[in-house]
Amino acid sequence: MKTRYAPSPTGKLHIGGARTALFCYLLSKHNNGEFIVRLEDTDVERNIAEGEANQLTGLNWLGIKADHSPLNEDSFGPYRQSERTHIYEEHIQMLLDKGEAYECHCSPEELEVETNRQKEAGLAPKYSGKCKTNPEPTEGITPSIRLEVPAQWESYSWDDSVRGTIKIEAKDIGDWVIKRSNGMVTYNFANVIDDHLMEITHVIRGEEHISNTPKQIMLYKLFGWDIPTFMHPTIIVNDEGKKLSKRDTETVQFIEMFEELGYLPKAVFNYLALLGWAPSNENLEKEIFTHDELIKIFNETGFSKSSSTFDIQKLQWFNNMYLKAMNPTEFKTFISRWIEGVQMEEVALDKALNIFQASLHQAADISELLKMFTDAPKSLNEEDKALVESNKEMLEALRDRLLAVDTWNLETIKEVVSSIGTDFELKGKNLMMPIRLSLTGMHQTPNISEVIEIFGAEQIKQRI
Repeated sequence: MKTRYAPSPTGKLHIGGARTALFCYLLSKHNNGEFIVRLEDTDVERNIAEGEANQLTGLNWLGIKADHSPLNEDSFGPYRQSERTHIYEEHIQMLLDKGEAYECHCSPEELEVETNRQKEAGLAPKYSGKCKTNPEPTEGITPSIRLEVPAQWESYSWDDSVRGTIKIEAKDIGDWVIKRSNGMVTYNFANVIDDHLMEITHVIRGEEHISNTPKQIMLYKLFGWDIPTFMHPTIIVNDEGKKLSKRDTETVQFIEMFEELGYLPKAVFNYLALLGWAPSNENLEKEIFTHDELIKIFNETGFSKSSSTFDIQKLQWFNNMYLKAMNPTEFKTFISRWIEGVQMEEVALDKALNIFQASLHQAADISELLKMFTDAPKSLNEEDKALVESNKEMLEALRDRLLAVDTWNLETIKEVVSSIGTDFELKGKNLMMPIRLSLTGMHQTPNISEVIEIFGAEQIKQRI
């Protein structure tokens, strides 16, 4: 088995692409096969400068290791389509020589008029085939090359490992461009040539590629090549059931964003593996899987036939599970980039990290959480201010008793807080909220006795 992830460097690594790469990787490794990454960079006008690097570094961050890629070539390379032009030219010439492809001299304006005319007539736009029988070279027009849809096949069907048998009628497909007038070959052409020459056996890609498959099968048949197994997992949608839009800046959906926000790669890896795929019955109730466990259980039968909803809260749950499973040293090392510059004594910082670790969902949140220890509250709203002032006597008593303790530790502090509650006949929220507000200005904090211990006596004196 040999699979490939073949992104276009027209954008950054998106969770949709990352999931496709992950499925390809897991399936190949489950079957002791190979996984490669190939860059389909022929759309030069849309390529972005950081596209290639972002795709490759994002996969590496996730732990999706390619056996071969543009960074690790072998005899099947090059792994950038822009470096394989001579290979495509050879195969285009084969089709021209056999009369299975022809030059198209139509201008973009002429093609647009034809497309609009068909749309107005309620027809699905497709090329009329004009240049097939009556080519008219036009000065200033560099011809494109079109593949003639073979008359011998009335339909194209394949057994999709996710969706079952899919069939598309040949009459719905017009002669299509395999080489643009700018000299670059099209996706559907280069994709087939590369998949065959690189000996790809299984093609996993998003459902938007279903419409491309008949054209690709057409080429496999014309060249007399074996057709790979096609698998088209369902799309990823948002919580409104709409396909995720890369233009939606409100949604965290690019892999680099997850890294910046403090997600662990193995948490994202785990979550994406279960986004549109599920293990067999014996593991159905389980959600936390290691990298190697997922390779061991991944197969072709677990793909969902329904759209997969991207749930950021579920991903946060996964990340929290992995974060709190780390030992304190691992956690502090991982979180170090987000606590750089925090002005706290080392012992106090370690205690603060310890109380936040169990509830943290994104590592980047830690800097804001630590502000309760580094930034004293400057003001309260009127309601909170009134609550604190009405408990002035209780807060002063708390302060004085804390400053008088012989040993500053959590057990002693808990005893002091409990005694204050008893003496002032306060408990629960009525006791804790005034203390929280006076010390931190916040309505929610970790256990208040743990917070007091981290503050230390001097901070308690100043803040109350």
